Amino acid sequence: MNLRRFFGYCVLVVTVLSVNLLTGYITNYLMHYKGMTNPYKFTAIGMGVLVIILFPAFKYLDELVKLMAQRMMSKGHHMFGKFLGTLIVFSLLLFLLYCIYADQWFGINVFKAIIAKIF
Repeated sequence: MNLRRFFGYCVLVVTVLSVNLLTGYITNYLMHYKGMTNPYKFTAIGMGVLVIILFPAFKYLDELVKLMAQRMMSKGHHMFGKFLGTLIVFSLLLFLLYCIYADQWFGINVFKAIIAKIF
């Protein structure tokens, strides 16, 4: 596999996971209001709000994540070489997303858990 394709996969994975986090936060926020109106009306309004908010957010976040990932990968290239730098930066981004997901889904602070295991 060439480096450009590998880099593309890394950026795609980070983008998908980041956008999914945004979607989860918005959906959870909307669900706080579900008991305030008729379920059929709420479903239609909720779907509309999600599309109105997420369509531009997907486009913006996709570009933002690509730009951030490219900058980070570029720094990794300079520090560790092209392939190894890409792999290290991708691993760090993936671990950061893992920590955010663990906190969102289970209320687990992975950094505190790691420190507790070490000490």
